Parts: sequence; structure tokens; C-alpha cells
Amino acid sequence: MTQTDPLHELSRLRDILYGEYARSTEENLGHLRQHVENVRQELIDLIERRHREQTNNLEINQQQVKQRINTLENDQSNALADAHEELTERINQLEAAADHDRRQRQYQLGLLLSQLGQHLQADSGLAPSDSEE
Repeated sequence: MTQTDPLHELSRLRDILYGEYARSTEENLGHLRQHVENVRQELIDLIERRHREQTNNLEINQQQVKQRINTLENDQSNALADAHEELTERINQLEAAADHDRRQRQYQLGLLLSQLGQHLQADSGLAPSDSEE
């Protein structure tokens, strides 16, 4: 054997060894790249899912707030309508009572005027006229 043969053999063994190492490293890097891509996609999917969930929750909360506002608005509207009706009834009662009192006073005033007229006639000695009877 020549001296180049052991060097050549050593060189060949180095190529085999480093070639295998390089292929193994390339495979490992390929697996790592695939794993990184898988994790990246999982994170993107998770973020998108969480975003959809948050959007849905926000929409649900918004609907609940709108419903609560509508309920409060209806309650207030009903309360105002009830108060308006109650106050209208009270005003009508007060007006009716005032009308009754006014008629009562007018009647009493009429009686007093009639009595005054009778007293004046009696004091003056005049007989009541036929039209007053």
C-alpha cells in the first residue's frame, strides 16, 4: 500500500463521518424548522381563536348592556306614564273639588244675597215683587 492510500482512506472516512454528521445536522435542522413552523401555526390559531372568543364575548356583553338599557328605558317610561296618569287624576280631583266648592260658594252667596234682599225689603217696608217669588 502506498502512503496515499491511508491518507485517502482517512479522507474517505472523514467524508463519511462528516457527511453523516452534516446529513444528521440537516435532518435535525429540518425537524426544528418544521417544529418551529408547527408552533408558529398553533400560536396563530390560538391567537385567532382567542380573538374570536373575545369578539363574541364583547358582542354578548354589548347585547346584554343594550337589553338592560332598553329595560331601564321601558321601566322609566312606564314609571313616568304612571306618574303622569296619577297626577292627571289628582288634578282632575282637585279641579272637581274646586268646582264643587265654587258652586257651593255661589249658591251660598245667592242665598245670602236673597236674604239680604229680603231684609232690605223688610226694612224698607216694601213688599216683595211678584217676579222674585
